[in-house]
Amino acid sequence: MIALALAVQMAADAAFSSIRFYASVGVVPPWRDYVWVYGVDILLTPVALLTAVTARDEPFAVFAVLPLAALIAVFAHERKGRVENALALQRMTEHSRARLQSIVQHSSDLIVILEPDGALRTVTGTVAPIFGTETHGSLLDRVHPDDGLRVTDFLAAVTERPHGESAESEWRMRYEDGSYRHIEAVATNLLADGVVNGLVVTARDVEARKRLEAIVHPRVRARAAEIEAAAGPDAIVVHDIPLLVETGQADRFDAVVVVDVPPAVQLERLTGSRGMTADEATARIRSQASREDRLAVAAYVVDNAGTPADLDRRVGELWERLRDAVA
Repeated sequence: MIALALAVQMAADAAFSSIRFYASVGVVPPWRDYVWVYGVDILLTPVALLTAVTARDEPFAVFAVLPLAALIAVFAHERKGRVENALALQRMTEHSRARLQSIVQHSSDLIVILEPDGALRTVTGTVAPIFGTETHGSLLDRVHPDDGLRVTDFLAAVTERPHGESAESEWRMRYEDGSYRHIEAVATNLLADGVVNGLVVTARDVEARKRLEAIVHPRVRARAAEIEAAAGPDAIVVHDIPLLVETGQADRFDAVVVVDVPPAVQLERLTGSRGMTADEATARIRSQASREDRLAVAAYVVDNAGTPADLDRRVGELWERLRDAVA
């Protein structure tokens, strides 16, 4: 009967302790710790029973187990400390989660998690200007009709990339007020991530930049055309355009020269001489046209994997070839 009562008491205590632990911390309690706790309880039970029986005939015998009582008190204090530590950890976790959520909600970026077909799963960040209160459906429903195929191909390309890799694109999105504005997006393939299981797209409004480019670029190109027209018939006019491929201008020129380095060398130089972190350098590289896209438009390729002296020599050789071509 005593054993049954003890078993029922321990089972009830374990159940209530588990419920309190889960309600406070939000996770299933560590059962290995519970086994250790109740294992000690079971080992102490015969000692307590023996003390009770002995005390009936020898009351002073109770003092012999005072050290054991002290040990039990220490054990109970340790058990209480574990619960308090778990609660403190939970409060820290909730604070960090709330802080992250606040940062995301006040971010100037829109962050969405998509299925590969564009279906919306999670939308956070700057949501209201684009989605208002309608945060379901498909991202493609809000893409400008002329950009729909581009975005579909973009999502498909990101889906095919290795896990964790990103790609960048731009398109026009329909805002809640009915206007279309340019956004710049970076999509990362996290389909294999056990928590995310989707494509994570971070987007920001670049309409102001596009308007500025619409004002500046035509003037820059007009001035470049004036310089070319004023040059002699045998002159070689060189345009240094960092975003030549990204802006689709390769066809405007007689020849395109691409200065090329392997990706490993590019990363090493950005983290070395430029002082970037590896993540910053990788993000910079991914934000630009791929090496394959640059080489595809090149009439001449200058290898820059060597020393500055090597580069100077190769540029000199290229200049002689260009001079011979216009002679």
